Amino acid sequence: MIVFGAGGLGRETMFQLRQINAQQMQYRLLGFADDGHVGEMIDDYPVLCGSKELSERDADTCVALAVGNPTVRRRLYELLCANAHLSFPSLIAPGAVISDRVRIGMGCIVGFCTTVTVDITIGDFSLVSNGCNIGHDAVLEPFSTLYPGSHISGNVTLGQACEIGVGSSVIQGVSVGEGAVIGAGAAVIRDIPPHVTAVGVPAKVIRVHAHSI
Repeated sequence: MIVFGAGGLGRETMFQLRQINAQQMQYRLLGFADDGHVGEMIDDYPVLCGSKELSERDADTCVALAVGNPTVRRRLYELLCANAHLSFPSLIAPGAVISDRVRIGMGCIVGFCTTVTVDITIGDFSLVSNGCNIGHDAVLEPFSTLYPGSHISGNVTLGQACEIGVGSSVIQGVSVGEGAVIGAGAAVIRDIPPHVTAVGVPAKVIRVHAHSI
């Protein structure tokens, strides 16, 4: 296993992998990949290579994309997915409460103290950080990102590559559009369009992202 990303999330993911192995040995942890720290040691693990070298790796290797920004995470996957030697297992932290009626795609990271109830879909390469709650019948489209302490009520749909800020809440039946960013501590009580930033209680759009125009 190589963890891509040698920052805070990468170090948390390496810790999560060590906890997974402590319960049952599953992965041989080789170290990190990162485009900015090659040759350094991070938490006793080497930074082995950058993204280009990883995309050319000729040994069968599991990869965790531990990058918070969903757009960057998606670009990394697009770079790496052509290499048949690389695989992207989903990593579920020990103690996370997840029912058997949850569909989790590949490459997801689900953190500690998280609860995922019933009839929920978590799309490929989604990040569900520590302490999140996801209610019944919610759909997280690929590359969705929930930062710590987010609360997603039932029948919510999160569009691709959206970001739900630390400690924010989305009430039942609401949709958050693709690429939308919800600020920390916000309360989303109505649908949020794609490619905007919304903050506050209740959440209101304060910015339209330039690339969506």
